[in-house]
Amino acid sequence: MKNWLAFLIKHNSMKEGKLRLKNAIKDYLYFIERGYSVKSVLKLISDHYRLNKEERTLLFRGVFSKKICKKRKNSLVSLKNLKNKTLHCDGFNIIFTILSYLYGIKTFIGLDSILRDASESHNTIKMDDFFKKAIDILTNFLTNINIKNIIFYFDYPISHSKDIVFILEEEFCKKSLPIKTEVVQSPDFILKNIVEGIISTSDGIIIDNSKVKVFDLARNALDYSFKPKYFDLRSLI
Repeated sequence: MKNWLAFLIKHNSMKEGKLRLKNAIKDYLYFIERGYSVKSVLKLISDHYRLNKEERTLLFRGVFSKKICKKRKNSLVSLKNLKNKTLHCDGFNIIFTILSYLYGIKTFIGLDSILRDASESHNTIKMDDFFKKAIDILTNFLTNINIKNIIFYFDYPISHSKDIVFILEEEFCKKSLPIKTEVVQSPDFILKNIVEGIISTSDGIIIDNSKVKVFDLARNALDYSFKPKYFDLRSLI
């Protein structure tokens, strides 16, 4: 009886939480569609609905105006579009997303159809077994696609950047992948100014300023290994 009661309480709590988030998204969209400051609206709605840190992150990283969503969806390309192209990758952005999934941190599909994570830290990578698994997931996928070249750009300011790149290059070499790595001051600047090929990132600002199409590498790599059922914000609107 106690177990059944606990189940009912948890089930009702989850339903209430989902409904609260759904209403928060609806109200958040109402304001941002009318041009209000995202920062101000985020605080207003989050406080009103008493959203936790994860839910606030979902709003900030996953909810956008219809205009932005339409533009980003139109910029996305599928696997078949990579043939004979060069893929320019936001290295840490992609690895952090895969790592978040492996760590059990919520990964979700935003209203713009792009996979993101709700992690609060994107500044440090632990070079543990999960990191090795993330690299395996990435390289296993890249080994099985038809592509001309792949370039990963990594942020120089992030700790252990050179060590991480060294490990990646070893793995890429073992699998004879046509991949180049570069440690740079600002991958964002480089990716915004790519004029040939395709870029891969979940960073909305980079995507909005991109001159080329976008491929969701993190999502495709995870789909190839696990076929996950992500939390999809599009189902709440």
